[in-house]
Amino acid sequence: MNAQFPLVSIGLPVYNSEKTIVRALDSLLAQNYPNFEIVISDNSSTDKTAEICRQYAERDNRIKFNINPKNLGINANFYIVYKMAAGKYFMWAGSDDFWQPDFIRTLVRELESDTRAGVALCAVQRAYPDGSVEDTVQFDQVRDPNNFSNWQMVANLLSPKARIKDRKYNLFICGLFSREAVRGTLDFADEILSYGERAFLSQIALAYKFRYVDEVLFVKTIYRQPFKERQPDDQYVQAKKRLSYLRYYYQIMVWTNKSPAIPWRRKWFVIVIPHYMLHKFIYKLQKRFRRPRMTS
Repeated sequence: MNAQFPLVSIGLPVYNSEKTIVRALDSLLAQNYPNFEIVISDNSSTDKTAEICRQYAERDNRIKFNINPKNLGINANFYIVYKMAAGKYFMWAGSDDFWQPDFIRTLVRELESDTRAGVALCAVQRAYPDGSVEDTVQFDQVRDPNNFSNWQMVANLLSPKARIKDRKYNLFICGLFSREAVRGTLDFADEILSYGERAFLSQIALAYKFRYVDEVLFVKTIYRQPFKERQPDDQYVQAKKRLSYLRYYYQIMVWTNKSPAIPWRRKWFVIVIPHYMLHKFIYKLQKRFRRPRMTS
């Protein structure tokens, strides 16, 4: 193990990404951090994605390449690349995203500076496939996770209030994790990925600190058509359709109580979750019975 530059594993789950995978791989391989691996799992693509990834793996021994015998769904593929990883630090990478060369080096330094940290992220630019920029998400001043307690961080992640969801703390799923933090959650509850990134991050937030660097080092590709419309048959989409908000919050309560990674003094947070459930219920009632505005 390199004590100065601990190994970073980049998990890259891919499916039918031939139009974007080259840019993604090139930006990852251009990282100026000297000790990383890229673990790719192709979900039985029907285009040239697997061929492109195989060519990269043959040219660069930092790349591990796996092909699933059939499409297992996006969540299963996310789990596969995690299981393939060997580094002290781990990140999931999207096959259509872009990283500046300093991304890994900067976030490793941030995690190494705080032994309580479980994940670190930079400011994020969100852009469409045509290159047009939607916005830049920054967590500055009162929104800075560096100043949050564990309670505040998980409350911001799980709140059903739209104004809090709009702060986009779920983007931390794109950050660099301590692999110990991921292992403490996924090895305990591998099905948590099917509940979405906020459920997963809530368990990290109760066990570890979130770190933030106010530099734009990452470009996240977004789409005008949501994932559930682009991939309606994916197992994740089907599971989310069957998932009620009551089941969602209840399961988070169960995981929080049982998690070996969360200290007992923080498990009392589960008493707040019924408040979220009630708030969501009231919101649904208001939406159902709200009278339409009169127009003149």
